[in-house]
Amino acid sequence: MAELTNNPRLAATIRTCIWLSVLAVSVFPGIDARSQEPTIDRIEYSSLQPGSHSTLAVYGKGLKNVRRLWLPFGVMSPTAGHDQNVDNLVVFEGDVPKDVEPDVYSARVITDQGSSASQLLVVDVLPGVQLAAESEVSTTPQLIPESAFVVGQLNPVKSRFFRIPLQQGQGLSLEVLARRLGSDLDPVLRITDPQGREVGFSDDVPGLQGDAALRFEAPASGEYNIELRDVKYTGGGRHFFHLRIGDFPLKSIDARMHPWQQSEAANDAEPNNNQESASLVSAETQFITGSLQEPGDIDWYRIQATDASPLCVTSSTRDIGSAADLVLQLWSSDGKKLAEADDNGPLDAQLITSLPAAGEYLLLVKELAGRGGPEWTYELQLNRGEGRIELTIPSDRMNVPRGGSLSLAATVKRIHFDGPLVLEPVNLPDALVMMPIFLGPKQSVVPITLTATNAASEDVTTEFGALQFQLTSPGRETPPLVFTRTAPPPTKAKAGERFQSILARSDVFAAIRPAAQFSITPDPAVVTLKRGESSTVALKAVRNNDWKMEIEIALAAPADQLLPGLTVPNIKFENEKSEAILTVTAAADAAVGKCSVFVQGTARKDKETATYPLPPITVEIVE
Repeated sequence: MAELTNNPRLAATIRTCIWLSVLAVSVFPGIDARSQEPTIDRIEYSSLQPGSHSTLAVYGKGLKNVRRLWLPFGVMSPTAGHDQNVDNLVVFEGDVPKDVEPDVYSARVITDQGSSASQLLVVDVLPGVQLAAESEVSTTPQLIPESAFVVGQLNPVKSRFFRIPLQQGQGLSLEVLARRLGSDLDPVLRITDPQGREVGFSDDVPGLQGDAALRFEAPASGEYNIELRDVKYTGGGRHFFHLRIGDFPLKSIDARMHPWQQSEAANDAEPNNNQESASLVSAETQFITGSLQEPGDIDWYRIQATDASPLCVTSSTRDIGSAADLVLQLWSSDGKKLAEADDNGPLDAQLITSLPAAGEYLLLVKELAGRGGPEWTYELQLNRGEGRIELTIPSDRMNVPRGGSLSLAATVKRIHFDGPLVLEPVNLPDALVMMPIFLGPKQSVVPITLTATNAASEDVTTEFGALQFQLTSPGRETPPLVFTRTAPPPTKAKAGERFQSILARSDVFAAIRPAAQFSITPDPAVVTLKRGESSTVALKAVRNNDWKMEIEIALAAPADQLLPGLTVPNIKFENEKSEAILTVTAAADAAVGKCSVFVQGTARKDKETATYPLPPITVEIVE
């Protein structure tokens, strides 16, 4: 059977509890740091299987001076003789390891200007076929084998046509991956028999984000035609597709395991559609998988509590490819509704409440519109007693100026937890540095700041790579559970914006781009002061490209994110000066503890404004 498998490798690269979109948001809106970054429109290939030597053609913009194509399972280089002045097309080649599971993966182009946004592609178990020109002519459809994949794009007003010989009774599956890969194509599939009669049609399949898939059996022997088009007959470079053809089972949804499922899990046991037959959830269970098997189906779960305790139930449907839109309700054993949750902004339902006392409680799961079927599946994560922290990062990449710093304004959602936190990187490319970031007890905004070394590396692969972050709670025996994600796509895209897949992804990425107009570093970067005292930090500026004008220094995060009683004034670098002194002061009644102080510099030249962060300054206030 030729199917895309559910594999743990992908959970580490595409589908963990990190959710991504390609928003270009930072705490420094005054600069256009992304104007020269590479952009991928589409990637075409005819051989991308485990164990293969593959060639990939990347179409896009800003591809001059390309370095590498990054994939979670390896790095590919431009083909020999590539012209580095070509801006819109680069052909890469490299090996796909034999142990790579067939599935959806993320790819990025790295140039001397940094990394592109993530572009999804498919490592397939099926053999690939090169798309031919005759596929655009209905009278001469491209002949393809019984088992293959085809990658390409649709031009405006035109369809793609394929023909395949089948025997009577022979089964055939067709599946288009387009919307799930972030394509602008909204695909439609149509099959006609040797007499031109329609025998198969597919538009939107529930749970596939608008992609098309169908399976049929040939009623007679002969040559069948396959038409692939956009629902509105539009097309272009962003209307790309990965078409799979063969005798393989179609999944009703495109769901894969979350890493949560590595813990104790439970499945709903039908019938559990009333309170009396509710499925029992053990105290050890942290994860539930279920489905609303038919229209009007509801699921009940029985939760035991030994004492009063916090409860958070987080659902997943949209991000795992399910068609369900859930409503969660918590009921007492005597029939009183205690809490209810529907949508959590653009995300799925999340029920946050507290169990008031020891006893038995009932959790109801239902579909908002009463729909149901095999593709109306769901996943629930239960956090009982311990706190939960959700770190949301607004972009999938950070292109850091050489010798300088870049920040992204992440947000921290605290659920049943108020306390200090420390944010640190788990791994970084060798040429990047990140200071530990100390968050106050209720701090909700954190500028994640990376700093790049000034010297260029002989091995460019040390200057880019995937990022991971961890949050810890100092001095707490039972730390809160931490889930990192990036902002999901908006429910309604603005005119001109690219379509974004809602599939859960985890590829936050960093790379180094050329030096900015200026950069500023603090010395020392760690300051300890007593209540009622002040301390100074020397700021040193490196000015590039004749940026000799005044540089204003101010807080980059709201003042209320500092420890209470700590003040940091605005200062200036005078014209052409490379040094300034920043004074931090703790009031006599200032709160004791650690926090990270985020400041930024802003300069203006003619009509251009440039704003760049400093590495964070760690301030500890003691008695």
